[in-house]
Amino acid sequence: MEEERSIATRALSIFGFGLLAFAITILMGGIWSALLVANLRSSPAVPWSVPVMAFLLWLMWNYLGGKGWPRSTSDARRRYLRANRRSARTYLWAFVAGVLSVIALAGYWPRGTQKCRRTPRFWASRELAVTDTLTL
Repeated sequence: MEEERSIATRALSIFGFGLLAFAITILMGGIWSALLVANLRSSPAVPWSVPVMAFLLWLMWNYLGGKGWPRSTSDARRRYLRANRRSARTYLWAFVAGVLSVIALAGYWPRGTQKCRRTPRFWASRELAVTDTLTL
């Protein structure tokens, strides 16, 4: 009986954290949308909404990292925040990989769009159509 209670408690906890993550995502997305609309209506030449949102994300990250009220949940928040700091070398390699992927996509993009604009007669060969679709 005790083991069943533990499994049920775990499942409920996982479901609750999933809902919390979804709520945080929706909240921050809504705030970003409102800031973006306000920025575009007031002064589209100056992107003031970007630093404001960066500051709000920093505040949220600190809160989820264990800072702030209530102190009773501080340890749990710190423990459950799974994104930990990495070395500068790791960030550098991630940046290089991202840049190279954008360069590769930019190189393949024209060819991919040319394949999509073929006439329907081109797709007479089913194997060729499947191969082109998988290549894209």
